[in-house]
Amino acid sequence: MFGTLPDTIMTAMASPMARPMPSTMPAAMPLFAAGTLILNQVSVSVAPSARLPCSYSGGTALSAVTDTEEGIRVAEKIGYPVLVRPSFVLGGRAMQIVSDEAGLRHYLQTAVEMDQDRPVLVDQYIVGKEVEVDAICDGTDVFIPGVMEHVERTGVSVEVVRILRRKPSDSHLFTDDPDAILNDPDIDLIVEVIGGIEPAASFMLTAMKNGKHVVTANKAAVAANYKALTETAEENGVDFLFEAAVAGGIPVLTAIQNPLQGNNFLEVMGILNGTTNYILTKMTEDGASYADVLKDAQEKGFAEADPTADVEGLDAANKLSILIALLFDKYIAPSDIPTTGISKITADDIKSAASEGCKIKLIGHAYLEDGEVKASVAPERLPLSHPLSGVSNEFNAVYVTGDMIGELMFYGRGAGALPTGSAVVGDIINVAKNLK
Repeated sequence: MFGTLPDTIMTAMASPMARPMPSTMPAAMPLFAAGTLILNQVSVSVAPSARLPCSYSGGTALSAVTDTEEGIRVAEKIGYPVLVRPSFVLGGRAMQIVSDEAGLRHYLQTAVEMDQDRPVLVDQYIVGKEVEVDAICDGTDVFIPGVMEHVERTGVSVEVVRILRRKPSDSHLFTDDPDAILNDPDIDLIVEVIGGIEPAASFMLTAMKNGKHVVTANKAAVAANYKALTETAEENGVDFLFEAAVAGGIPVLTAIQNPLQGNNFLEVMGILNGTTNYILTKMTEDGASYADVLKDAQEKGFAEADPTADVEGLDAANKLSILIALLFDKYIAPSDIPTTGISKITADDIKSAASEGCKIKLIGHAYLEDGEVKASVAPERLPLSHPLSGVSNEFNAVYVTGDMIGELMFYGRGAGALPTGSAVVGDIINVAKNLK
């Protein structure tokens, strides 16, 4: 990501009314009326209203694909990360950056409609400065009325100073010494995404004691050390944000702590693990066995090679522990939450539930009873009328009941690089705004 990069990535957008590109364009370059061309290794300096020859030189041409396997082959040839987008929309609509085969497969299968008439463009992703060029071609010349640099809408500026990695690197950005980050007085914010309880929790505690703000996506470390982490943040006057730790890109924690904080919460139910929900969905829809669906989920990248934390409910217990702390102001360690996974669910169990008008879902459930919080993670039979019963595949949902808002459900993608990254970046921006 941090190698030798071009200064500029140009995005040239052609109007739907534009004339066809001239014959000097390489044949490998797909032509679409409303397409986007990513020109690699191009440095442009032009005055407004300048006229440029209508030709293309250098760079990696876009590849148009019409099925998932073709897209995978193209990406493997180009190398990850890749930039993907539909060929049939304007601007950057539905454009994504994917970093691995699982992410690309998910995008091509779920995010866009793709067929012979609706190809998807796959191109190498290069980090650099992005500019937008308005261009009109008359078949001979290209008229460029303006070149505009993209400016972020967040109103903040963030610089990456150091990145901790296990293997040494010649780049000045990378270090294998945690102290080089934790004890650097010029670093204001630590983003922890290494996973696991330790050494992640110790790193975060040390960072906050040194006056640094912390953003994390690590549900295991947060759940196991919730009181220590939140109290240390308060004692040292720093921000500790962990939106991505529960339900990925769904902003449920922010909602609980901000617009909903006037409520006394009575109950929470959640589909908190995308892997188990995907497995149960396929068992329900296809009548397949647990073992067969698990194997399929692993092949598609929805399940880990060792799926224990997911299928035995441990991941959901971590997330429920965090939700309980925020909703009920009471900490219950994940190990103290009675937890049962889905590994013993059979096709007969699925059929039995269906005969009763129900679906089986792995539910993290907590509620107040006589002033005490009762909690569990276990497969539950939900009637088809329940909002959570309609949550399918790898999607997550959190269903809360408050004394003022009544029943409210948060729904969306709970896992994956992009949803998780969305939540992490949102937390970073919030911290950066506070630093201004």
